[in-house]
Amino acid sequence: MKQALADRKVIEKAKGIIMKMANMDEAEAFRRLQKLASEKNRKLVEVAAMIWKAEEAFKST
Repeated sequence: MKQALADRKVIEKAKGIIMKMANMDEAEAFRRLQKLASEKNRKLVEVAAMIWKAEEAFKST
């Protein structure tokens, strides 16, 4: 249960990043995240974590 909540937090954060960067609504951002996960053959939360980490790295430069 705790892991599911943690995963959801990561996914929500990544959706927010996508919404901001690509100027899209929440549903579009989620579909984009799903598409990326499918294309990369990765779990949704893995792709979301990559997006979050990349955004954090970008902000720190």
